[in-house]
Amino acid sequence: MPQRDLSNDLKRVLKELKLGKLLPVLPERLRQARERNMDPEDVLLVVLSDEMQRRHRQRVANRTKKAGLEHDLVFDEWDESAKITYDRHLLDELRTLHFIELNHHVLLMGPVGVGKTMLAHALGHLAIERGLSVICETADKLFHRLKASRLDETHALELRRLVAVDLLIMDSC
Repeated sequence: MPQRDLSNDLKRVLKELKLGKLLPVLPERLRQARERNMDPEDVLLVVLSDEMQRRHRQRVANRTKKAGLEHDLVFDEWDESAKITYDRHLLDELRTLHFIELNHHVLLMGPVGVGKTMLAHALGHLAIERGLSVICETADKLFHRLKASRLDETHALELRRLVAVDLLIMDSC
């Protein structure tokens, strides 16, 4: 069945409702709905669910970038076959992020190349997915910014920003 073009009126209404991002996928979704004889309510649910998921992904991506996290340092990229030893039970416990609720700190130590940065960033990604605030910076940049904030009298503001965050990741790189 050939795909029909969306009417200009529908395009205008979607844009006015700030749903213009639906335009690229809507013709395909409508074609699928016609082929499957879907109930209009189900079609609406599918289309709006697509948009809700897109917005969630965009929000997470924006928060991840603002936090300073590397986008590819996530648990999905964790190499289970790497020749490093670690406490799997402890890693599973860290992944619950329960330490944040308890206001506990975590210090990752080990030789170069064992995945400390990967683990820290992956925990940051999990925290953002769960709606928590995250700041990730190298220690030297953070200390430099704090020192500079004394000069322009924003030190108290910087400290409040750091204290208010749910997860502060300081990397030694």
